[in-house]
Amino acid sequence: MIKSQRKAVKEFILKTSLGILKKKKNRTLAELRAAMPFHLLFFGDEGIIAAANQRSIVTSMGQVLYPGLAKLIAELNYDEVVLGRKRTVTGIRGELYEGRCAAIDSIIGDLYAKRRKPDHRKEMKEILSVRTGAKRSVEVLPDLYIGDFKPGPLFIELKSPIANLDVSAESKRKILTFLALMDAHKIKRAEGYLGFTYNPYVERDNFKHWPVLQMMDMQEQVLIGEELWDKLGGAGTFKTIVSIIREVRRELINVLDVPAPS
Repeated sequence: MIKSQRKAVKEFILKTSLGILKKKKNRTLAELRAAMPFHLLFFGDEGIIAAANQRSIVTSMGQVLYPGLAKLIAELNYDEVVLGRKRTVTGIRGELYEGRCAAIDSIIGDLYAKRRKPDHRKEMKEILSVRTGAKRSVEVLPDLYIGDFKPGPLFIELKSPIANLDVSAESKRKILTFLALMDAHKIKRAEGYLGFTYNPYVERDNFKHWPVLQMMDMQEQVLIGEELWDKLGGAGTFKTIVSIIREVRRELINVLDVPAPS
């Protein structure tokens, strides 16, 4: 990442973080202690402040920080970048045989009911082998899409690494549908993934969140933490982002001050 790109990333993270922090509840320690007396068994003052704001901040990170940063990183390298979370954005469209749509439904249903284990190559072979029924119009909206990614278009579902079973199933359906549409358009080297912006288990091999493991082929359909960011921005992108976060954290220290006791 060159100097100007690094500056743009830092400015985005700083501006977005300040916006999120403005939504913090401005409550005194006395109020927080009264509101969360049981938390005092386990946490100090900074702990109950974090507990009071954790949910809203994490929600804002998922809605604003992660997708915005992913779009920015992608735009540093590609021209056809779409953040699909806006209602005005048009999804990827095309026509699929009804039989292929039914095959996708069957795969998702079997995974949901634990009648099979995820296997991306086998799943795609099943789907693409079907050429029955009339063709129908299908549209799928990604969280992030890069049309000029090499070797082919890239479709990313940006989700929490602790996504529940329904969210995992819907992401799986969208990935399979996207790849089926790409095949219908004669585009053979497209890629689709469920992307996690960080890994709470640190190491990939330690990832143990069962809803994701039940639905997704972890090797073929999931990008975790560093893999995701380096996929979007090239090797070393994740490490650069982490170093920028540390810089921004130092600049935010006054905003993050513990409120004075009342």
